[in-house]
Amino acid sequence: MKSSLSLLAFGAGYFAGAQYSQTIVSIPSIDTYLLPTAYHGNGSIGFVDTQVPKGPLDNLFAAARTAAFVSYSSTFLDILGPNPRLDLVAQRSDLFATEGGIWVPSHNEIWFTSSGVSGAPVTASVLNLDTNTITSPNLSTPLIFPAGGYFFNKLIYFATIGNDSTPGGIVTVDPNTNQANTIVNTFFGLPFNCVDDVVAIRRGRNILLFFTDPDYTKTISTFPPASLPNAVWRFDPQAQSLQAVISRDDIRTPNGIKTSADGKKLYVTDGTQSGTTGSGGVGNPAIYEFDLDSEARPVNKKLFAIARTGIPDGIQVDDFGNVWTAEGEGIIVRDPSGKVIGLINAEALWPRGEERVAIANFALARNKVVVLTGRRIFVASLRKGVMGAGRFGV
Repeated sequence: MKSSLSLLAFGAGYFAGAQYSQTIVSIPSIDTYLLPTAYHGNGSIGFVDTQVPKGPLDNLFAAARTAAFVSYSSTFLDILGPNPRLDLVAQRSDLFATEGGIWVPSHNEIWFTSSGVSGAPVTASVLNLDTNTITSPNLSTPLIFPAGGYFFNKLIYFATIGNDSTPGGIVTVDPNTNQANTIVNTFFGLPFNCVDDVVAIRRGRNILLFFTDPDYTKTISTFPPASLPNAVWRFDPQAQSLQAVISRDDIRTPNGIKTSADGKKLYVTDGTQSGTTGSGGVGNPAIYEFDLDSEARPVNKKLFAIARTGIPDGIQVDDFGNVWTAEGEGIIVRDPSGKVIGLINAEALWPRGEERVAIANFALARNKVVVLTGRRIFVASLRKGVMGAGRFGV
């Protein structure tokens, strides 16, 4: 059962004004690594905010600042098509749409969650992509501080951070009945730190879960200090086995996590936020790639990419091996080699003068990209379908 949740909804006509743009701006790849000598940029601003001498390049960057889509490659233009759409489908004054980004193909719904930064209770909501209506699920048991999640084999797996009285872990939700069940909440009597994201794969008949557990307790004042080192964990429900498979020596602050469509590669984002320049600090605002061996253990760690601005947070890997991440500049798209091919521009998603909130998560659903910006939800419609339903066990 789901109860209606009143939201402001808008169609494509909302973009007829000057507030938002639907344009594509293409920047040659050479400009990403070779600029006129008298340039000035820094990591707190976007690439297209880089100051360059007056002239054609300066004009191109100026146009890109307000463009909905910025392309660095013909590959991204092929994904977009000549007339991509960017529609605002919902907005509210509070941070109601921050995390989650879970596509349930059988219902064509996106499950998402609100922000817990302000101390308000974190709630889950559901966007129907056919009608752009939003409902609030009436779950059998409330989710305590839900964060990321993944749909697989008829169930939604939620990563839950929990609170000072309810430990976090992994909770399943049946989208047909709204039955919620906790399946993991401890490692030998120790609570997890802040379970942030989860992904599922199949090995033979078995379903395996990988989830990240970073220490964000310092940003949540009601939480006790961390009890476990940061890690990526693997849970095998059939074998009743829970093991840490990536340590903090490999990824300082594991955050977002997803696999390739064939389940052979694992991608994890590092949410390290301090000491990230030069030789200072430990960890990187980066994306790492692992092979999953025959026993589904992550091996052959590779640095896939480093974020230019902000941290890579939510992550999706499309059917073509392109890796999409939520970062400071928006939704960044990289090809399978790690090259940035384009982005959905964060600067185009806020009215001028409004305080920005970092985009933490989003969803891919066939040819749609659902962008969660905190107070608003945008849906980008692409020419090319990038995420099919086959990988989700449906």
